[in-house]
Amino acid sequence: LHNVISRLEMIANYYLMITELSKIQLTQDDYGDKKKVKLSNRVAKTLQGIEKEMRKDLSRDKTRGECIDILDRLLDHEDDRVKINAGNFCLQEGVLTGKAWAALKSVADLSEDKTFRFSAAMVMQNHGGENPFPVI
Repeated sequence: LHNVISRLEMIANYYLMITELSKIQLTQDDYGDKKKVKLSNRVAKTLQGIEKEMRKDLSRDKTRGECIDILDRLLDHEDDRVKINAGNFCLQEGVLTGKAWAALKSVADLSEDKTFRFSAAMVMQNHGGENPFPVI
């Protein structure tokens, strides 16, 4: 019973962990700051660990619904970095793909940060979308 409760607590914390970690990732103005770059690299590794745990929970009938609900909320988040991370994960796992695609397209088309636009476009391309930067 304790393992089930702690697993559910962890799932409940996915939203908070992913949103807070995503907000640490670099903006277009951060790339010159070595400390921010180093921290962002550590954040990326931590996010990969969280995604690994989420994959386990998506594969379990008891926890799949909760994970999909969290991903759905992440795709609606106001921060583009959160949407990019959630969208990429959803496309990798084949869940909420339509909503993920729409969130990524919105970031790619409308974000004020050029690195976010580029990141969203590259995620889309990696998942079968058109090359957002065609050769002229």
